[in-house]
Amino acid sequence: MHRYLFSSSDDISRDERFRARQWMFSRTAPAHMEIRHLISFVTVFEERCLVGAANRLALPVESIEASIRYLERDVGAQFFEIGEGGVSVTDAARAWYPKVRRLVREVASLVVNVPCDQPASHLVMGVSSDVASLDVSAAVEMIRDAVPSARVKLRFGENGQIWFGTDEFRRQQDEFFPLWSEPFVLAIPFHREAAAKSGSLLGRLDERDWVTCPAHSSHATLLEFDGRSGDVTPAAEAESFELALSLVAAGVGVAYAPRSMVAQHPELYGLSVPGLNLSRNIGIGIPRASLVDFGVMELYTRLRERSKFDVTSEQG
Repeated sequence: MHRYLFSSSDDISRDERFRARQWMFSRTAPAHMEIRHLISFVTVFEERCLVGAANRLALPVESIEASIRYLERDVGAQFFEIGEGGVSVTDAARAWYPKVRRLVREVASLVVNVPCDQPASHLVMGVSSDVASLDVSAAVEMIRDAVPSARVKLRFGENGQIWFGTDEFRRQQDEFFPLWSEPFVLAIPFHREAAAKSGSLLGRLDERDWVTCPAHSSHATLLEFDGRSGDVTPAAEAESFELALSLVAAGVGVAYAPRSMVAQHPELYGLSVPGLNLSRNIGIGIPRASLVDFGVMELYTRLRERSKFDVTSEQG
């Protein structure tokens, strides 16, 4: 019985997969050639700039240069000429690029049988603050479907091989793949549900009834929507939506929050407010430096395939 570490890609022929596997495992392959060197070659060829390639892969320029030197030494050809105007490619690089590009793509989709008695690789995922636990579970399930051999290890924050959260946490070196979007709703205690549904509650609220999150990017938008100045001290302030909802549950006031987070509190009701067109994208971020890991590369490939379709509609 076996598990599959990678599954085949439709846009790569069976012959290409066979040739790539034969090359990778043959004794004629250069001893020092590694997939990270090939990724560096492809990136420099496409960027025509060492600094641009380093930024794209989130690696030091020195690492990119070292990878290129290894390849040129092992292959016995010069691929790039570095000048003041940037990087120019040689005929050898032009001839090699299509083959290496296919090989890098093949590594991400190569079918490899992994015996069950071998330990599965761990995929470390950072989890941002203010995402619902059900959303985390859905993301882990999706990752396990995409990379069956991976054992997902969770940690707090956006530090990890990959991270799960909202697009506001995206950094320059990250690729972000939105999985779904969700609206903001008005979180109120259940005993005020009837007044909220009748519309009388919103008319009676003033600035002293609100629990706010001033540090969040949505704060200014919500103030403008309600016509609040922000000069009046609210009922309470919190650093996160989760803390704000705890204050609402304690009867301190009301707050706007993402619907999935309100749903985690059985004592709260989430009211859809007419005219409030505020939502957030939730997805997976992948630092480019993590693409040297086979499991991350496979997940990246699957997410790119998924991104060809509209996947940002609201979950559920």
